[in-house]
Amino acid sequence: MSAEPNSPWRLIAAGVLAFEQRASAMGVMRTLLLTTLVIIFSVVLIATNRAIMLQSEFSYPAVLVLLDQGLSCFISIILRLLVPSWFPCLTNPDKDGRVTWQIMCRQVLPIVLCFVASLVTSNMVYRYLSIAFMQMLKQTSIVFIYLLSVIFGTERFGWARMETCILAAIFGVLSAKGEVHMNAIGFGIQMLAIVFESLRVSLLGVLLSGSQLDPFTTVLIMSSSAVVVLSLIIGGAALLPATILPHFLAMPTAAEMQDTWQICLFSCVMAFLLQLSVLALIKHSATMTYVFARLIKDVIAVIMGAALLRDHISPLQWVSFQLQIVTVFMWSLIRLYPYAFRGRSLFGGLVTLMTSKDPDAEHVA
Repeated sequence: MSAEPNSPWRLIAAGVLAFEQRASAMGVMRTLLLTTLVIIFSVVLIATNRAIMLQSEFSYPAVLVLLDQGLSCFISIILRLLVPSWFPCLTNPDKDGRVTWQIMCRQVLPIVLCFVASLVTSNMVYRYLSIAFMQMLKQTSIVFIYLLSVIFGTERFGWARMETCILAAIFGVLSAKGEVHMNAIGFGIQMLAIVFESLRVSLLGVLLSGSQLDPFTTVLIMSSSAVVVLSLIIGGAALLPATILPHFLAMPTAAEMQDTWQICLFSCVMAFLLQLSVLALIKHSATMTYVFARLIKDVIAVIMGAALLRDHISPLQWVSFQLQIVTVFMWSLIRLYPYAFRGRSLFGGLVTLMTSKDPDAEHVA
C-alpha cells in the first residue's frame, strides 16, 4: 500500500532529504572557506619568513620556530581560560576525546618531532633556494603523503589517484632539472623538509581521524609540546663550544631581537592562524584535501616569486609548473566524481566522466 502524496511519512522523508542536502552544501562551503584560509595564511607566512631570514639580521631558524610555537601556545592558553567551550576535549572529555599519556607518547610526540624538524629545515632553506623553486619541489610531497595515508588507512588506494600523484612528482622533478641556480645543500635541506612534512601530515591525519580531538585542543597540545622539545634542543646546543655550535641552533643577541621583534611577532600570529586552519581542514575534510590546497598555495607562491621577487624561472620550469596545475585539476575531478574513477585508471576515469551524464547514477544502478 503506497503512501498518500501528503502523508506524514512523505513529509518526514522530504524533510530528512532537505536537511541532508543542506548539511552537504554547508560541508562544501566550510571546506572551501578553510582551504582559502590555509592558502592565504601560507603565502603570507612564506613571504614573511623569507624576509626575516634574508632581509633582516635575524637568521636563526630554530629560534624563529620556537617563537612561533611559543606564541601559539600562549594564545591557546588565553583562549582556553576565556572561552573554554572552544576546547571540548579538555572541558568535557569523553571516551574518544580524552588526552592520555599514551596518546601523547605514541601519537603526539612523533608528530611534534616531525613538525619541529619540518619547520626548522623549511626556514633554513630560504638562504639557499628561491621561493619559486622551493614550491616546485614541494609538489613531490604528494606521492609520499598519499602512500603514507593509504598505509595508515586515512585514504583509499585508487589507480587514478596514484597516477595523478606520480604525474605531479614527475613534473616536480622536471622543475628541479630546469633550475639554473641549483644549490646542492639547499636541495638536500628542502628534500628533508618534504620528508618530515609528509610524515607529519600523514600522522596528523591518523590522529584526528581516529579521535574526537578538536582543532583548538590540538593546537594547544602541539604548540606546547613543540616549545618543550625546541627548548631542550636549543638549550642543549647552547652548552656546546661556539666552534662546533650549528648556526641554525644558535641564539640571537638582545639587539637583534629588538630590531626585528615586529616582523617576528607578525610571523608568529600567521603561524598560529595557519596551524589552526590546517588542523580544522584535516579534521573536517581529508588529508589529501589539505595536500592539494598546498599545491594551489604553491602555485600562488611561484607566481609571487616570479612577479614580485624576480626569481628566475627557466622555460622547462614554466612548462612543468603548468603541468603541475593540471594535476591539481585532475585531482579535483577525482574528488568531485569518485564513482567515475573507481576501479579505473586516470584515462579510463576521464573517458567515463566525459561519456557518462551522471557518474553517480552509474554507481547507484
